Amino acid sequence: MVDLENLLNFAESHMLNPELKDGIHGVKHWRRTAMIADMINKRAFYPNDIMAAPVIEMASVFHDIGRVSDAADPTHGYGGAGWLLKISTKNWDIRNNIQATAWGKVLDILIHHCEPGPGTFPEMQVVKDADKCDRFRLSEEGPDPSRLALNVTRDMLPEIKKFVRGNL
Repeated sequence: MVDLENLLNFAESHMLNPELKDGIHGVKHWRRTAMIADMINKRAFYPNDIMAAPVIEMASVFHDIGRVSDAADPTHGYGGAGWLLKISTKNWDIRNNIQATAWGKVLDILIHHCEPGPGTFPEMQVVKDADKCDRFRLSEEGPDPSRLALNVTRDMLPEIKKFVRGNL
């Protein structure tokens, strides 16, 4: 398993735009998204797929690292994947924490996490749902349940709402 605190510290110190650290897509959002993703993964897939956990954790932490703005930023997924490749090879080789095939999934999730649709594989579905569920930080209504990929996430919305609203 990847150490969440180490990932968050690394991501925070290597943000593409450090001014966003405390923004709506900043470090607190990454932490909540990672924790929500872990909750969903444990209910949906674990222990049947133990290799999914590091992919989900890494992708949920780094999913917004490529943002240059808290406003609409449609290319931040591609920017984030490119930035993560660059910083991971020049600084702390986080790729040693997961298998090579899993690393490809992390980058794929970063690239496609903000595109419409449910996602093309389970780890992406978990991260996309977790990212959407952190919208409880913005409103009591949270995400539109019909836009969530997984039934388990829809079933967990009251629990996730309580978690998010208690960790603002």
